[in-house]
Amino acid sequence: MSSEVKARMFDPFFTTKKGGKGTGLGLALVEQIVASHKGFVEVESTPGEGTVMSVYLPVSQQKEQEPGETGPEENREKREERASDRPELSILAADDNPKVLGLLERDAERISVTLKGCMSMEEAEELLKYQEDRIGKNFDVIEKGENDMNETMLAMLGFATIVMIIVLLLRNITVPAIAFIGVSTVTALILVLTGTYSISEMGEFITEGVKGVHSTAALFIFSVLFFGIMTDVGMFDRIINALMKRVGNNVVGVALMTCIIAMIGHLDGGGASTFLITIPAMLPVYKKLKMRPTTLLLICVTAMGVMNLLPWGGPTMRSASVLGIDANVLWMKLLPMQLVGIVIALFTAVFWGTVEKRRGAGENSSLVIEGYEETEEAAQAGADNGLARPKLFVFNLIWTLAIIVALVFLKVPSYYTFMVGCVVALLVNYPGAKLQGKIIKSHAGPALTMASTILAAGVFLGVLEDSQIMNHMATMLASLMPQSMGRYLPLIIGVLSVPLTLMFCTDSYFYGLLPVLIGVGNQFGVDPAHTAITMVVCRNCATFISPVVPATFLGIGLAGVEIKDHIKTCFFWIWGVSIVCLIAGLVLGVLTI
Repeated sequence: MSSEVKARMFDPFFTTKKGGKGTGLGLALVEQIVASHKGFVEVESTPGEGTVMSVYLPVSQQKEQEPGETGPEENREKREERASDRPELSILAADDNPKVLGLLERDAERISVTLKGCMSMEEAEELLKYQEDRIGKNFDVIEKGENDMNETMLAMLGFATIVMIIVLLLRNITVPAIAFIGVSTVTALILVLTGTYSISEMGEFITEGVKGVHSTAALFIFSVLFFGIMTDVGMFDRIINALMKRVGNNVVGVALMTCIIAMIGHLDGGGASTFLITIPAMLPVYKKLKMRPTTLLLICVTAMGVMNLLPWGGPTMRSASVLGIDANVLWMKLLPMQLVGIVIALFTAVFWGTVEKRRGAGENSSLVIEGYEETEEAAQAGADNGLARPKLFVFNLIWTLAIIVALVFLKVPSYYTFMVGCVVALLVNYPGAKLQGKIIKSHAGPALTMASTILAAGVFLGVLEDSQIMNHMATMLASLMPQSMGRYLPLIIGVLSVPLTLMFCTDSYFYGLLPVLIGVGNQFGVDPAHTAITMVVCRNCATFISPVVPATFLGIGLAGVEIKDHIKTCFFWIWGVSIVCLIAGLVLGVLTI
């Protein structure tokens, strides 16, 4: 750290973190605690190299007690003398959120620090002036987070941003990338003009947001290229023909197979890998039978939602960390609801397979589905251009399976796995720079279109998540809970989980909203585990239809479906699935009121 930062590092409320992420109290309290034990902290720091902090505490002169031996009682005069030598720290905090003040006061009491909370700066200034006049001493005033927009206004701005994006997408006014970047830019401009954040801070938020999704964008580019190459060489044609001989005109069987593959593929808890395993394998079959790609996605996301409840899945682990319990313990509590969810997922496949069959889907169907003709013409053009490699079918099949296995088991970035897969596939199937360039260009359009959407979603997440606006939204929602409905908190949040999933990313939902709701539930005697279970189970159902989850765009990109069509098809069905799981939790005794 620089010399300027080092000189102020122990000052209360001084922090180098942006966007209200730090309170600036951590090191101040460390110094206070160490000093209370008659010790001191020594700091050595060199910019670009690192920092070493050494804590020195005096060696006790008292003889170590033997087991069972009772030490001498410390007399009252000595205790009072030691207490009088302890440096005192008094803090006056002003915040318009009473819950924040309550947390600060509680934590300060634990470490014997005096903290007085005020609901406004005017109240704090009056109390400060009174204390200064009373004892004839001026106090240091450090203003933290003096924003022109309070938490309520920030939350309202966040809701308005999300609603505007969803409206633009559902009404087909613009493409997702433009909606994400355009609306997020307007929001960022409002935050800058109101003095809430500086331009440089907003730039940092956007940078962090894009960093969070850039790996997904890279994964999409190279996965599309890899599976495009496998399509060009004719590998999927051979597989489809073999499958068609077995399932024939059994549309329901194909739908059920989709569900099972998605469940097995999601055992690793990764949404991206499940989409990459399921959609490229099943989409050609859906095209052959004239089944809608939206149905493929609906079956996939339903199966993935219930399988994502496993203890190594992100939502379950996040909730367990908030509760302070092992993820396996939480999973065992919600397992009956997951088993019901698996049954519902299988029913979803059978039901929607039957719907497709009644529409006329099947072998030699005359149905016309938008987008299928173009892909079939492209595949036919590939065959006519001599891109098929029937003699290399065994190699391409083994190589594809090797890539999928590596995707699941190797601890390397998924996008790197597909990078290597593309390199080998191009070198073996299409030697020569000219032909390789032709193949890459033929698949560049859809890859770059969806990658740009994912990166644009990163801008949106940076503006709302890294600026802490989503956390303010969570606090605001929790504050709207009527006192009379407090004991029904798990039921209320369970019913609302699917709509809320469209607004909150995974981290803000579980690390922002869940702790606040647990605190609200504690006031009414609600078991924190019940609140967490309803949020995990009911929210998971809708994870992969949410526009704030990057993997969603990977799935719709692979299936060739617009985000608006995906949400319209899945939303109410998934909402119904989550409510059935909630009712099952009540009936099976997982949840109690």
